[in-house]
Amino acid sequence: MLKKLRKTLSKEIKNRYEKMEGRYLGLENRIYTTIEDRLTLLESKFDDLSELIRDEVRFRKERNEDKLEDIDQEDDGALFSETVEEVKEIIDEKIKDTKEKVKEAKEAVSEKVEEAKKMVTSKLKKGKKVKAKAEKKIEKKVKEAAKKIKEVAEEIENNDLTIIKGLGDKMAEKLIAEGITSFQQLAKMTEKDVNALDEKIKSFAARFKRYEWDKQAKEQ
Repeated sequence: MLKKLRKTLSKEIKNRYEKMEGRYLGLENRIYTTIEDRLTLLESKFDDLSELIRDEVRFRKERNEDKLEDIDQEDDGALFSETVEEVKEIIDEKIKDTKEKVKEAKEAVSEKVEEAKKMVTSKLKKGKKVKAKAEKKIEKKVKEAAKKIKEVAEEIENNDLTIIKGLGDKMAEKLIAEGITSFQQLAKMTEKDVNALDEKIKSFAARFKRYEWDKQAKEQ
């Protein structure tokens, strides 16, 4: 019985701990995955935007260069090329700056994720400590219960109430169920105790008085 109780309680604690651990790990995974996906998508969009801008700049450069008159082609072409290059540099700088900000944001998020991981790990470790502490308490309670049962068993064995005249096995079982396990308890019963027990055990008072169980118990 005690072994079964210990097993049941340990299983229940284990299940609760595993459920808590799964919940924290699932939360951590969802947070990290969502953030990573969004940052990756953002970086991809910036790369696409950068490429589109470069293509547009190249297209406009080629279109305008074709329209330049032959006489001014060299000077105006050089001027336009310089302007385009300046625009490209500005755009590239903006893109670079934006990517740096994304990178910084990603690093900041990674730090937050690491903090979350540490918090989860801390809670899981705390959970393990709580589990170990609970198991120790259960073990202690089980040992205390086992000791008490052993004491009661020894008391019953050393106080065989059935040797008293008029008190059979069935009556002894009923008395034990009500906590009366020794000759000493039976010997010290008052009239009030007898009447109270008579309400729980049929004909107890009549038989107690008829066979003088209190006197017989004192002689044991």
